[in-house]
Amino acid sequence: MDMRKERCKILHPGAKADFSHALKLQGIFNARDLGGYQTMDGHTVKFGRLLRTGKLFSATEEDKECLFKAYGVSVAVDLRGTPEVKNAPDPDEPGFESIHVPILPEASAASDLETKNSSDDKIGSFERFFATPKNGIQGLMEEVENLGDVETQMRGIYCEMVENEVCQKGYRRFFEILLQQQGGPFLWHCTGGKDRTGIGAILILSVLGVDRETILQDYLLTNFFVKDRAAQTVQHATQNGASEKLAEQIRMLLQVKKEWGKVVLTSIEKGYGTVESYLEQALFISREEQQALRRWYLE
Repeated sequence: MDMRKERCKILHPGAKADFSHALKLQGIFNARDLGGYQTMDGHTVKFGRLLRTGKLFSATEEDKECLFKAYGVSVAVDLRGTPEVKNAPDPDEPGFESIHVPILPEASAASDLETKNSSDDKIGSFERFFATPKNGIQGLMEEVENLGDVETQMRGIYCEMVENEVCQKGYRRFFEILLQQQGGPFLWHCTGGKDRTGIGAILILSVLGVDRETILQDYLLTNFFVKDRAAQTVQHATQNGASEKLAEQIRMLLQVKKEWGKVVLTSIEKGYGTVESYLEQALFISREEQQALRRWYLE
């Protein structure tokens, strides 16, 4: 590890999904390196190439030094919706490009699709949740109440982010940009770095050949990063009159559940058999392109 990475206080990640993957950044939340995970055929994901984070808006100068210079990140894919981007844009730095690839259907895109079933309403509710500015803790409480049962909503949303045509278009663009890096550093993020970003990580690790349990454990690492923040938010909500049920719904929304990650893989397997077939048939990422990703990002 060179001296610039030493100043970033980055530990070399290991094969297990644990804190060795954490990027020691000050202003960027839920940041980690997917390097170090082993594939089922004996390869290892390269260190410092695939970085997943929360929003970059609050990046400190030290964070920027770490990402843009030590790691050489020149491109980030921002998976957030337009209102989220406008409210907290990515840094404007020389040599760095943030590419906006919204995953959730936005108003203009959603209007082009017919409403097919009630699950479309779930993903619409989720998009509106992110698009609506929160007026403090009371605003958050109201928005979570409007979502309804979080467990049911999140299962439907995760299924839709795999099956919805607009979401598929977003993830197709996500992989196209990844391919353009030809093995170079690639960073992607949303707001909390857990749902839209998490599905991106599930898809990448799957196509690289990492086993299912390791993929799900990496997904669950979010809960360790958000634990204190979630507890503080829930406490604040309770102090402001949230019922025990509402407080638990807020906590659940701020974290992730293994079952939600499983929904992604199960939906893909049910509809396409394998993640490789899903990428080929739904995202139009060819088998040759998938093999190139394995060649570039594995050692």
